[in-house]
Formats: sequence, C-alpha cells, structure tokens
Amino acid sequence: MTLDTMLTSADQEDNSWSQDQQRRLPGDPRSWSRADVSRWLKIMEDRYHLSPIDRSRFAMNGRALCLMQKDMFSARVPEAGHLLYDDFQTRLRFVLGLVLCQMNRLQ
Repeated sequence: MTLDTMLTSADQEDNSWSQDQQRRLPGDPRSWSRADVSRWLKIMEDRYHLSPIDRSRFAMNGRALCLMQKDMFSARVPEAGHLLYDDFQTRLRFVLGLVLCQMNRLQ
C-alpha cells in the first residue's frame, strides 16, 4: 500500500466519521447542548484540518454561541475563529431562513 493510498483511505474514513457526526447535530444551532458544541468543534477540526480546539474555551451551549461576535471566536481560537464564526452563522441563517419561509406560508 502506497502512502497516497493510505492518506486517501484515512481521509475517506475521517470524512465518513465527520458526516456521521454532522447528521447527529441538531439542525437548529440554538438548541445545541454543550456536547453538541463539542461535536461541532470536532467536525470543524476535521473539515479544516485544524489543531485540536480547547473545548474548555467553548464550554457553552448553542444559545451562548449565538451571543458571540466574530472577535470572540477569534480570541478563543486565533488561527480559525473566523472559520468557526462563519460556519456557525451560516447554520443559524439557514435555520432562521426556514423559519421565515414557514411563517410566510402561514400568512
């Protein structure tokens, strides 16, 4: 087995683990528990090949993450805070967009 084959195989295993974890995250980040936040951080580490993120810096639930500004993410993870913030905001906007669509249908 070549190094390229081993790396490709490892990437596929990591990707399947990450996809499995992604499916286990509640769709609405506002409802995330501390364990969900930790799971999301692991997904982000895998997706962007980040160094392990200190979970104690994110000992909070999804509602608390909603209150954080980009600079607060960056203060906790200087090399990747912007990635975490952007991903979280994208997830939040998606859910809020769905809520607005549902509300418009009811009117």
